[in-house]
Amino acid sequence: MLKKYWKILTIFILLCLAIVIPQIKMSQLEQREISAQIANEWDSSGKSVFLSSYFAEQSGITVKHIYELDAQVRKSLITNGEAEPKTTYSYSGCSEVSVQNKDIQMEVTAIGVGENFFYFHPVSLLSGSYFYPEQQGLDLVIIDQNLAWVLYGSDNIVGMSIEIGGKPHRIAGVMKWEKSGLQKRAGYNKPLIFMSYPSLKGMDETLSVTACDVLMSEITSGFGKTTLKSYLETNMGLRENQYDIVNHTKRLKKSSLKSALEQMKYNSMKTKQLSYPYWENMSRYVRDECARLLCVQMVAERITVLILLWKVMQLWRTGKFERIKFSNICKQVWRWKERVRTGVVNKKQNTPDENQAA
Repeated sequence: MLKKYWKILTIFILLCLAIVIPQIKMSQLEQREISAQIANEWDSSGKSVFLSSYFAEQSGITVKHIYELDAQVRKSLITNGEAEPKTTYSYSGCSEVSVQNKDIQMEVTAIGVGENFFYFHPVSLLSGSYFYPEQQGLDLVIIDQNLAWVLYGSDNIVGMSIEIGGKPHRIAGVMKWEKSGLQKRAGYNKPLIFMSYPSLKGMDETLSVTACDVLMSEITSGFGKTTLKSYLETNMGLRENQYDIVNHTKRLKKSSLKSALEQMKYNSMKTKQLSYPYWENMSRYVRDECARLLCVQMVAERITVLILLWKVMQLWRTGKFERIKFSNICKQVWRWKERVRTGVVNKKQNTPDENQAA
């Protein structure tokens, strides 16, 4: 009987693999995507949301606006019944600066960070530790491994000093440099340093906040995003094409992946006046990859169902379906178990020489 239906069985097994393998791959991608896990780590009740807002450089967003945004979020939570509103936030901006150590000078990408930036974006460190500008001072920096080797010929340089824009800064940590074509496409294609936003602002007066992260209680579905959207448009006068709000908590949920799949055909169209930082571009790649895997999984599931329905219809037409009863299946299983128990199956598998020896 197996020989008769081997083609169908082979197709069915391949389709099952097409369902299982994408699910395994998606699980691996979800574990790598730290941003999707932060809200649950911050609040294990599952009632919090991690939102990021990205702004066009021409928007002129300042640190003062971010403070006001945080105050507005807290006020909204209190108004909606939160006696002790629980929130935390960070912000960042990007510029180009000159880094120097003795006779070596380089132009690098600098990301100015404030508040709890490294809680939201825990970059991989080879040595040293993260820093909090407001608590530990404004002269601390984290540089990537590639820049460390160019400047010092080593990555064990925590505590040493470099000049950025002509001002001395102490190295708090060295970030791992990953030679990945994906990272280069995401925007991480030059040596990179993280420094305090006020320090970078002192070197570049045109610097503005281009990214803001918020962790807050999600009283009702969509509450956080609605609150941010209302403040950005009403209080700050931003137009819809000048900002983007991303919900990291739901980004890899099936409903969000289906939505991303539907919007994928429009990815080549640019309707917003902003560019995303490399970590957001990396997250978008993970989301799109998960969406593609989900598409493969959904197609395989539908084909499997169609094959099963076709087989049932075939049995129905030939009259064999009526003979397939639950009681008969149970009897067949019971008989097989009895044969195994009594050794009948094992005897049939013995070779002629083994039977003669017995």
